[in-house]
Amino acid sequence: MSFDATFALALYGAVVATVVAVLQWRAQRSDRAALRLRGSVWTLPGDSEPTTQVRIANVGRRVIEFDQFGVEKKSGELVELWHIAVDRRLEEAQSVATSPAEIDEMFDPHKTVRTVYVRDTTGRIWKMPRGEFKRFRASHERAWRAHYRARKELRGESNPERRLGG
Repeated sequence: MSFDATFALALYGAVVATVVAVLQWRAQRSDRAALRLRGSVWTLPGDSEPTTQVRIANVGRRVIEFDQFGVEKKSGELVELWHIAVDRRLEEAQSVATSPAEIDEMFDPHKTVRTVYVRDTTGRIWKMPRGEFKRFRASHERAWRAHYRARKELRGESNPERRLGG
């Protein structure tokens, strides 16, 4: 074998090893558990109250279990609202949705809540992004204002801000 052939073979080996290392690194990074929290608010036709829902989705490639749902205060304090009563084990690409009973704690009128969180069984905290939570809170407030405005128009009720603490 000449020097050129040895060099070419070594260069080929180095390139292949680098490509394999990068592919392994990417596979390892994408093979993690990851949760995403999203909020939504909707109202059914008629005189129904707005429904608030938090969707917890496994966007990672590992099975993940969670056991706690709560709010993060602006002070950084985590306050558990309830133990999750839905299927806590999420396979890859699976999600669950829940309508929190303690909705007033999530959307307190003094806006002391920064976001909502879920704690998995390993102790890791997964939070709804703050911008998403602000949009969630705003849509919740708009839905309740519209609901009470419609009730007031239809029935002559007063105090449309009652639910919002105003």
